[in-house]
Amino acid sequence: MTLSLGSLTYASAIREAHPDAHHISDQFHLVKNLTDAITQCSYVAKNTEKLSKKSWLELKK
Repeated sequence: MTLSLGSLTYASAIREAHPDAHHISDQFHLVKNLTDAITQCSYVAKNTEKLSKKSWLELKK
């Protein structure tokens, strides 16, 4: 079992050295990564909606 502090490089090295090990991330980084993913998804959704509205308005002209 290994514990990572959020580093992708560190996690990759662990997987390479110990492919059968169970990888555990600490609570802080789990919440941080989840928050970052939600923020990114909402940014994409918001901008996609703006593009859709803009395209619709251009089609109406």
